[in-house]
Amino acid sequence: MFSFTKQTTPTTVQLTDNTLVFCLSALEAKVLEQHINGYLQEGIQLRDKAIVFDVGANIGLMGVRILQQYPNAQVFAFEPIPAIFNVLQHNARPFNCVDKKRFIALPFGIAATHGQTVFKYYPNAPASSTANPELWNQKSWQQAVEDNIQDAVPTFLKWIKYLPKFIHGWIAKWLHANPQTVHCELRTLSEMIARYQVPHIDLLKIDCEGHEWSVLLGIQATDWPKIRQMVVEVHDIDGRLEKVIKLLTQQGFANITTAQEVALANTNLINVYATRKHHCTDT
Repeated sequence: MFSFTKQTTPTTVQLTDNTLVFCLSALEAKVLEQHINGYLQEGIQLRDKAIVFDVGANIGLMGVRILQQYPNAQVFAFEPIPAIFNVLQHNARPFNCVDKKRFIALPFGIAATHGQTVFKYYPNAPASSTANPELWNQKSWQQAVEDNIQDAVPTFLKWIKYLPKFIHGWIAKWLHANPQTVHCELRTLSEMIARYQVPHIDLLKIDCEGHEWSVLLGIQATDWPKIRQMVVEVHDIDGRLEKVIKLLTQQGFANITTAQEVALANTNLINVYATRKHHCTDT
């Protein structure tokens, strides 16, 4: 979330295990690394040869971690914003060769229908870029920034939490300063399943800054049985959490749990984890 040096071209950073990745902000990449650790919890399991769809992939850290752990897995990563997609491509490249594509980076947002939409791209905080900026007013955004300062910033920056609250407010305003309007392509999940002839999805992860309900509406009835496990970051507004859980239940997911990251405790962001009663990730 935090970036104190604005980048327009990819730079590199070492993650906690010394993995070198590309990013637009070294600090933001370290916060994202902690964030993605929360996806493979609450009963979510993968095995080698798993197929993963990462909707809202950002710079691709989830794909990097999965492919490090499961060498024969395949990740389809969707990121619509060009500047961020460029970094995603850099991180995907080492996992691909001429005859085998393990990390497929695609420049699309996933939605209910094929088309285009407008995103607000925040150069100072790329990961918070969204097609739904109305979900964050200044007060809720500042609270999210303060919570991340308290609970999610890397160890070497823990001194930030001792700064006066008005400094946190300044940071929040600066992070969303000078937004850029970006026109992005949208595809449906079923369209992508058909295009790449995907036989099954062992994990569908959705974290797309308020667009999750639209993503789910773009799954055709015939494709729902192909999805074995899901992790969805839900913005719980207007009963959306209840709607998502009801939909997943109707589509045959028997094990559904929710959890909230400590750094997001004062927001309406809740992770929904769903698995089928009997699933196997072996192909």
